[in-house]
Amino acid sequence: MGNQKSIGRLILRYSIIELLYTVFTLILFAFLLNFLVIKNIIYPASYLSEQLPIVEKNFKNKDWNVEDIPYFYDYRLVDGNKIIQTIDSKYDSYIKEAKKDGSAMNSALFANRKFVYLKNGDKELTVSFRFSPIFTSKKLYQFIPNFEETYWLIFLVTWIIGFLLLVRRTSIIISRELAKVSQTNSYIKQMRLDYPRENSKYKEVSELLFSLDSMSEELKRSLELQWSIQGKEKELIQSVTHDIRTPITLIKGNLELLEEESKNHDNELIEDIQNGVERLEAYVSKLSNLSKEINSVGKKEFISKDVIDYWNNNLVSICQTNNRNLKVLNKDTNYKLLIDKEDIERALENIIINSIENSQKSSDIFISYVSNELGYKIEVVDQGEGFDEERLQYYTDKYFTSKSNDGTEHGLGLYIVNDIVKENNGNLILGNAYKEGKIQGAKVALHFMIT
Repeated sequence: MGNQKSIGRLILRYSIIELLYTVFTLILFAFLLNFLVIKNIIYPASYLSEQLPIVEKNFKNKDWNVEDIPYFYDYRLVDGNKIIQTIDSKYDSYIKEAKKDGSAMNSALFANRKFVYLKNGDKELTVSFRFSPIFTSKKLYQFIPNFEETYWLIFLVTWIIGFLLLVRRTSIIISRELAKVSQTNSYIKQMRLDYPRENSKYKEVSELLFSLDSMSEELKRSLELQWSIQGKEKELIQSVTHDIRTPITLIKGNLELLEEESKNHDNELIEDIQNGVERLEAYVSKLSNLSKEINSVGKKEFISKDVIDYWNNNLVSICQTNNRNLKVLNKDTNYKLLIDKEDIERALENIIINSIENSQKSSDIFISYVSNELGYKIEVVDQGEGFDEERLQYYTDKYFTSKSNDGTEHGLGLYIVNDIVKENNGNLILGNAYKEGKIQGAKVALHFMIT
């Protein structure tokens, strides 16, 4: 930890490097400009001004003509009624000023332009030039007349390239360190808690990695404890259901014998005992289903027609066995949402069983599968008494029951359903179906969101 670097110091370091690079580039281009002057590749900015006396002297010669004007001067020649001009017309005001005062100068961001007026008899010559280095070669000058702007543009491009390379180098270092954090976070999200540990030479990243590693270790210990408890719960439930099934089988066998030997007035008592045994078997079946759900991991699937038919076939069988009619209103598919088919089947079984227990024989139970842009909804509506709305928020609590405490209802159904729906990124919504202001039955909706 003592030898670790700081990301702040890294950024400061590259900022200083960038500053030094800027100074180095300026010095390099200054030396380069001086080298070009020494090698007579360019004329210095003062050269054009120094050539004016020669131009003025030549202009006064009798055999002077316009071709004697050097290529780096623009000019305006007035010879009687004849005018030859290469100076841009936008500078006419400066030409007039130069004629009046002998010279004129404009102001510009780069290389001010000077205008000088010369007169020889009836000939008037105004020459114009910029205070800027130029190429000594006429061809190069014609190709790049504005040397100074071009030179500064090359400097700017060179500086930007270097600047971007330094920024890229810094970003690569930071991105590489942040990738370690991202990878560690990804391992934890995927519950791969035995992932290879990363190290960083930067203090801030190292501290963050250490925090994530500590969190993953704590999570691993917590999960191992939870899995251990779940394993024991599963073993206990399996043991209890196995032990209870044996005496239930004996009781059923003895009841059959009693039924054969009993008199008519005993049949009612025997029937009550049989009903109690059937309820006891139902509870044992629920416990068995609960043990299957502990530690169960299902395969995620899209909600296809086959999946919906798989659910419906099982639910129709349960309803027919209990003299109820299952009516399917919608069968929308959804190929954007992944859910655990087996988990949802167990949830729907619990909902249908609750509907059967709270509705009359031969009544209808309606189920619909509806898809929309946000997700998917499975809704079950029965024709029972409905939910007690004052206690609606408690129906998904563990062991809560709306019935009297007579051993006929343990209240695990909707608690299990709620857990299953949450594990599949959904919400369980309970309510009642109304018609003309009266409760027509209970309504249970499973809403699954697309992520």
